[in-house]
Amino acid sequence: MAFRLSLRQEVIYRHSADIFSMEQTSDVETKRRAAKSYTRTGEAVPCHFEHRQSVNTASPFGRVEGDIQGTRDVLHLPEDVAVDADDVVVNKSLDFDGNPVQDYGRIYIVQGRPRSIPKEGNRDAGKRFVEMGQVHQAPRGVVVD
Repeated sequence: MAFRLSLRQEVIYRHSADIFSMEQTSDVETKRRAAKSYTRTGEAVPCHFEHRQSVNTASPFGRVEGDIQGTRDVLHLPEDVAVDADDVVVNKSLDFDGNPVQDYGRIYIVQGRPRSIPKEGNRDAGKRFVEMGQVHQAPRGVVVD
């Protein structure tokens, strides 16, 4: 799938990601939610990963990772990419020589709804961004090569 990028985005969006959307089924008889699985909805999506500094707080059990809005990683995407809360993002970025970057294969879950800055007038933003939290194990249906 080809994404429309502005000249600025072509320069900045040097990362790549695969996006997986959640499919949740429900039992017909009990009407309860059944197992959930993920399906790939975007492959090699051009993007920019913005890694924010993590905040650790001391506790009697050691240091605890803080989960506040200011420390979640942010993913910047073209405006026409479909992404929503609970989607899974896998970093597939390569360096200029075609080698995997240090964060290649890291898995994130989108937290909250995406926000967009549309193209209007002289403003050529046309971007969407989401906040994400890293997970250490791929959910069912997510393929990490």
